[in-house]
Amino acid sequence: MPLYVGEFGTVAAADRASRLRWTAWVRHELERLGIPWAYWDLATEFGAYDLERGAWDAELLDALLGS
Repeated sequence: MPLYVGEFGTVAAADRASRLRWTAWVRHELERLGIPWAYWDLATEFGAYDLERGAWDAELLDALLGS
């Protein structure tokens, strides 16, 4: 049966360095295993996008896209 990870993420109140490291690790492992994923969520406490600034969180986006 195919797997899909529908939600993962960390709340913005978490330690920033740990948040970025964990997000990158989860994304990397899911991709290494060939498991499709979705990040939770776009623009609230877990968000990769800041609605007030109208801008992406560049470091979190990098952790998600794996540049």
